[in-house]
Amino acid sequence: YRDRCDVVDYRAVSALSEFNASQKTAFKVQFGSGTHISGDLTAAYNSANSVYNTIENVLIIIVINSAKYAGTCYMSSLGTSVAFVPASQEYYTFEDIVHHEACGHGFGFLGDEYFYTGTIPSGEVEEVNYFFNTYGWYANVDVTDNPSAIRWKNFLSDPVYKSTVGIYEGAFTYAYGAYRPTNESIMRSNKGM
Repeated sequence: YRDRCDVVDYRAVSALSEFNASQKTAFKVQFGSGTHISGDLTAAYNSANSVYNTIENVLIIIVINSAKYAGTCYMSSLGTSVAFVPASQEYYTFEDIVHHEACGHGFGFLGDEYFYTGTIPSGEVEEVNYFFNTYGWYANVDVTDNPSAIRWKNFLSDPVYKSTVGIYEGAFTYAYGAYRPTNESIMRSNKGM
């Protein structure tokens, strides 16, 4: 698919070679609670715009020189995504995190398939449906288990996929009321692709 994508290495160098939360970084990166990462999205968009003269349909990957396991991707209605990915080797490899955050969320606009406890609240059901119906996001997560209505219904009877694609409860961080198409995937366990 080389004729459909461009890859550009743009370097925005921070003051230090290794991440230090007390120092200023090029994109004001900060680790939050759990695996959350925040940063200056406007600076990321401006950097992309300086290369492409647009920020529409651009995936920006900000590599953080830190071994901490974390990762966050911000998706926008312009088709633009900013994935913050540390050079982690803790729990999961850097490649695993790039596959989940940048490829899964940022490029594929997929939802998380992992889950903890609880039932997805009605407000989040509406959110999942809104983003799918409006932007095409979260095609891998649904809030129905009806085989004739689920987003991946065509795969259920396709001979190529029917042995691996099904309806598995637990997705979008909730154990109940949200469904995913496979038992394991990069969007569930950060493994495989």
